[in-house]
Amino acid sequence: MIRFIFAAIVASIAIPAAAQQQQCGLTQAVMVQLAMQYGETIVDERDRRDESDPMVVVTWRVWVNANTMTWTLTGTVDDVTCLFAAGRDYAGQTLDDFLKPDPEA
Repeated sequence: MIRFIFAAIVASIAIPAAAQQQQCGLTQAVMVQLAMQYGETIVDERDRRDESDPMVVVTWRVWVNANTMTWTLTGTVDDVTCLFAAGRDYAGQTLDDFLKPDPEA
């Protein structure tokens, strides 16, 4: 059920198709891995209701390592967090930049 919800959400935002094959895990494990293995911290966080199911609230987070300038975009529902996109050369993007509606959707 959660994978279906995440798939619907990904289809509605402007994230490259290659990034849409997200990896998911228990929230605590994902957060520890991003912090400990990649040295990333949360720079933007926001709750957003799913347009297709208003009862579902997704917590979106942008993680950044200020030294290496790597970044990760995650989405969390209940206790499951999925990685939606990641990259290098972070340039101050916020959730507003990542969660723009896809004009082709």
